[in-house]
Amino acid sequence: MTNYDYNIIIVIMFKLLNKNFDKIGVKKFKYLGPIVTFLTDVMIVKYINDTLLPRMLKDSSFSLALKLQNPGSRLAPADIDLYRNALQSTMGAVFWYMLLYHFIVYCCAAKGMRWGKKYIRFYTGSAALLTGIEIILTFNSYSYVNTTVIASGLTYGLVYLGYRHFMKTEEL
Repeated sequence: MTNYDYNIIIVIMFKLLNKNFDKIGVKKFKYLGPIVTFLTDVMIVKYINDTLLPRMLKDSSFSLALKLQNPGSRLAPADIDLYRNALQSTMGAVFWYMLLYHFIVYCCAAKGMRWGKKYIRFYTGSAALLTGIEIILTFNSYSYVNTTVIASGLTYGLVYLGYRHFMKTEEL
């Protein structure tokens, strides 16, 4: 297949996607876009809190950081647990506060405020792009990609394309 063939396939895919957006309609998408984005945010925060943070905050991570900072020093296992729990709680709270902020922005977008819709369009576009880069880099490192990452990238990408479709025609 040539580049021309790929371009034709991409154009056809976008036309089909735009037809599906038109079937949904601007009135439904006005509420569906923020709801889907918020649910995806919840899924990502849950994944970070339940999977990534515990993996990143292992005993070996603390020991390595301590050795790099002060060679020869050691922490008691109880101290490591205390620091780990404090870090995990703090990071979890930060992500849940981010969710609260996004909820307010998404409600404003659903109410029709233009800045809220622009925020969602920029947020979902950049999230889809960065997720794509993450997936490519993960494959290049011969590691596995979590299905949560793939699902969130696809969801953010679809919401971005929906906002782009409806805001281009000034319907949304």
